[in-house]
Amino acid sequence: PSSSGGGVRLSLTQAMPMTAKKRAAKSQGGIATKRLQADRGVSEANPLGNHCAIIAAAINDAAPLPAGARATLCALVAGACATPPLERHELQAQAADMVGSALSAAEAELERIVGEASAQVDAIHKDKAARRRALDAATWALAEARAAVAQREQALIAARRAAAAKVKDLQKQRRAEMRAKLARLEMSKDADVIQQAVEALHGLQCASMTCTAGKKRLARVVVDVGGRFNMDASLLRSFLHMASKEPIARQGFDGIIMRNVEEAIVGLAMGFERTLVSSDATLAERSAATTAAHAASAAAEATVTAEEEALQSAEQETEVRVVALRVADQASSNWLSDAKVVMDAYDHAVADLHALRVGALASFGHLQLSTPKPHAQLPLDVPAQSLTKAATEAGAAGVGKPTVQMCSDLAVGHIGI
Repeated sequence: PSSSGGGVRLSLTQAMPMTAKKRAAKSQGGIATKRLQADRGVSEANPLGNHCAIIAAAINDAAPLPAGARATLCALVAGACATPPLERHELQAQAADMVGSALSAAEAELERIVGEASAQVDAIHKDKAARRRALDAATWALAEARAAVAQREQALIAARRAAAAKVKDLQKQRRAEMRAKLARLEMSKDADVIQQAVEALHGLQCASMTCTAGKKRLARVVVDVGGRFNMDASLLRSFLHMASKEPIARQGFDGIIMRNVEEAIVGLAMGFERTLVSSDATLAERSAATTAAHAASAAAEATVTAEEEALQSAEQETEVRVVALRVADQASSNWLSDAKVVMDAYDHAVADLHALRVGALASFGHLQLSTPKPHAQLPLDVPAQSLTKAATEAGAAGVGKPTVQMCSDLAVGHIGI
């Protein structure tokens, strides 16, 4: 088999089967030799048949022609080309021209294949350098991808640390806000208690109050509030003694005690009002700080998520670069074997073109330059017994004694030329 031309090269026997009968040999060795020559389609005693067989084999292997066209031309080779050009019929000349065109087309196709193979051979070293550059580029790309992964890992670690710090700060702000809320609640309760003391003072100052138990209860409220907020104990005792008297029975010193207690209670109430206003501002500030800390924590978590996605993308890119490096390394390693394939293809194409030129084209040229011979050679496919019998019959019919010229004429008539 041959790889050139995209087909399978047939043997001479496959290209032109031998249909003629063999002459009888005197020894078994002679029979074996002639049988081998018949199998190959080549005969030392039949140069015309050899040329035709070589031409038919080349046409049968011609890539540009379809199978039907090749079969048709192979069948025409012997009948057209074996006859000298001067003795060819018009149809034989046309058939010989078709055979020559087929051989020329086969030669052009092989020349094209050789040209392409030659260009590939010339590009071998450039291809080696290109593969090496691709390998170096893939190596650098992988190194850059791995560096990017390391950078993303560090960025993710920093983002997670920052997110943890933001969470701690958020918890701190929430605790501070909670403390401010509790302090505001306690102040509000104290303000309510002081307000009750103010109302009790107003009740004690009312002249219509005649119930002794009620006066004692109101006085106790005032004294309890004063004791809770560290008012003067002697003042509170004096106030308690004064409150047990009827308003009409109270003297000038009792009025001073009442005014002192009232001023102290009112001062406490006003102070708590100011403190409540201040605590409201503090609470608003703490609430705003908590809100800001919550937003910062959410932003830090978003940064962590973004860094995780970036790290995953960098890792995927690294995997892609690893595969690309493997492909480039395999291509660089396969350069020698690929170059051998290219060079072998070139060698085969050159050998096929040379074989066509020194074989089929040379045989076709020889047949195109052949001249008629005065006496045709006796072909291998015509048994001698047949010629002798034909000549004898001709002599019996009145033609005369068989001559060499008569046998030659019969031979020429038998092979159709």
